[in-house]
Amino acid sequence: MIDINTECVLYCVTGDDAIDSFDDLDGKTIVTTGQGATPEYAIRYLLDAYGITADLDFHSEATEIASILAQDSSTIAILPQPFATAATIQNTDVHEAFSLNDSWNDIADGKSSMVQGVTIVNNDFLKAHPEAVRTFLREQAASVEKAGSDVSGTAELVAKYGIVEKAAVAEKALPKCAIVCVTGEEMKTKLSTSSASTARRRNSPASSTSWQDLTLPPSEEAFPEMISTISANNPIQFHLRIPSASAASLQVRIFRRGNL
Repeated sequence: MIDINTECVLYCVTGDDAIDSFDDLDGKTIVTTGQGATPEYAIRYLLDAYGITADLDFHSEATEIASILAQDSSTIAILPQPFATAATIQNTDVHEAFSLNDSWNDIADGKSSMVQGVTIVNNDFLKAHPEAVRTFLREQAASVEKAGSDVSGTAELVAKYGIVEKAAVAEKALPKCAIVCVTGEEMKTKLSTSSASTARRRNSPASSTSWQDLTLPPSEEAFPEMISTISANNPIQFHLRIPSASAASLQVRIFRRGNL
């Protein structure tokens, strides 16, 4: 893992003015995308952390959810950027009630952010091409800086290359897309703090298995298989961390129902 490239991009979108924090989702139905992916894992994690329940209604496309919001603005949706912004532009009866990063900070005491994207490099490639990796990180950092300092110009490029259809939507969404390039000690602190601080529960003390060493997968493509193997044990959550800068392994800590 060489950097964090994306922090939280998930937002609650609704026309229901009574919804302004994650606590308000208790007993509600949430429409969202990303079944079996980051949105589902993040929402279920936070539901458990807050000690509340909600029904999740999954849809394959954000455009489907936009149509549902257009038909009933009281619908409660959780959407990633830039789709959350697009939904509020298309339908002025709905608004962004809160970011899930706010919800994360609530249980993490503001000591970490919700990390949603990282860059992983195969160890063999890193050893064989260290300068190429350093060049990538320098250029990525420059790109992140440019995207933040020239939002209008970046939005035009986003539309030009078909990432988002309209530059106006991209320009409004970009500041909320949490595009970052966090490396080195700051990266390790954010990741380790995320693992430790979010283990705490507001409504009940949390415990877990101890940290266990895992052999790093031989390639990036092998990560999904490793995650599937961990998930097969039916944990509520699990945390991964890099124990040190020179470590050749990951560590995993499992949370199961009996631990919470």
